[in-house]
Amino acid sequence: IELINKQDGNFTESDLQLLESIAPPLAIAIHNASLQEQVRQHIANLTTLFEKVEHAKQEWELTVDAIDAGIWFVDTDCRIVRANRTLANWLNTTPQELVGQFCYQVIHRSIAPPEYCPMKQRITDAKIENTAEIQLPSRPGKTMRFNTFPLRYPDGMTACSVNVLNDITTERALQSQLIQSEKLAAIGRLAGSIAHEINNPLQALQGCLDLALANPTNVEKQQRYLNIAKSEVERLAGLV
Repeated sequence: IELINKQDGNFTESDLQLLESIAPPLAIAIHNASLQEQVRQHIANLTTLFEKVEHAKQEWELTVDAIDAGIWFVDTDCRIVRANRTLANWLNTTPQELVGQFCYQVIHRSIAPPEYCPMKQRITDAKIENTAEIQLPSRPGKTMRFNTFPLRYPDGMTACSVNVLNDITTERALQSQLIQSEKLAAIGRLAGSIAHEINNPLQALQGCLDLALANPTNVEKQQRYLNIAKSEVERLAGLV
């Protein structure tokens, strides 16, 4: 940050203090912009992932197995029809061993489908997809986004469901960091405002004292300047 060609006089310590009060919130704003870009990029990557789900079997094996997200198909009985390698690795098994098993047993490790399970609701309404953030016993400490996309027959009946698990632990950490940065930015703005409010009466106080000292024989002027100085001190005390 620089100041150029001051209109009147030389740059002062006050000018430096002003720049120093501006710099922290600006630095935080730049950092926030970087974090926001990371979050947007992460969301863009997830959007690209969802566009790849409805491909044929060969494309599934060539692309979906390489995607860093757990993807699997389940029928209306909640049995796994197909699973990709990422999901199998998360569950310490193979895609072939997952086929035919109940989804809620091997993935959610429960005796019944969870509340957010679309197959539990039989997906008979017009809702296109369900989304939930969950914790899996197989991945402790990780926050997972669970998306399900029902595939329907032309008559509207549900054929199966495409389920996608994404590890959003990093995304959530970035969002928390972004919130914390916003809090710090607010503190920076508050500090800058307080510095400005303190600086004004200090300058007035200094001017009054200088004028009082410059008129040692004029008691009336000294009294007037000292009264102004006293009010500025009271203003500072009230601000503090």
